[in-house]
Amino acid sequence: MEILLDTQSLLWWAIDPTRLSRKARKTIRDSENLYFGLCSFWELSIKANKKKHNLPLEARDLTPLLKAVKSNGATELEISSDCFFKSTSLPYHHRDPFDRLIIATAILHRLSIVSSDRDFPKYEVPVIW
Repeated sequence: MEILLDTQSLLWWAIDPTRLSRKARKTIRDSENLYFGLCSFWELSIKANKKKHNLPLEARDLTPLLKAVKSNGATELEISSDCFFKSTSLPYHHRDPFDRLIIATAILHRLSIVSSDRDFPKYEVPVIW
């Protein structure tokens, strides 16, 4: 199975995997290919710089986090123009632009998403939690 981590799952996987569900941890461990969207680091950077959401990291921690995520076998997916346009054409079940980019990425690359977000299953993408 090929998996895309949403931003929260990416952060938990890297910092505190016990916050992921058992099913999510097993799916990540057993995945054929594990991906994360570059948009997740964009989102984390904005939130860290604004000191939002009680993130367990600061902006200076993002470069080491990115290196750690890649060294643990996850592959970065950039934001393509196709992804951008797909995200703007999705139904508005979810208003967060970063989540919409993650959903669009999963749809375009035919990936399942690891996410606890309750709005993700409203889209035509497999969600694991």
